[in-house]
Amino acid sequence: MVIDPIIPQVMLAVDEVLELRNEENYMAHAELAGELGYTEPRLKLEEMAADEASQARNFRHILRGCKSSMI
Repeated sequence: MVIDPIIPQVMLAVDEVLELRNEENYMAHAELAGELGYTEPRLKLEEMAADEASQARNFRHILRGCKSSMI
């Protein structure tokens, strides 16, 4: 079975976008938690947002490697 080399790149690009969207959502919820005075949930949501941002950076890094290896 032969896999088109563009398919993994597309999957990684979609994952990167989803991770960034998750980060935005977690930060929005963290802001709401902060406004309501819920410090611990706010901190946890901010931590989760940071994890999502880190994962998005990892996907971006992998994508750069994929593109350069196809040249």
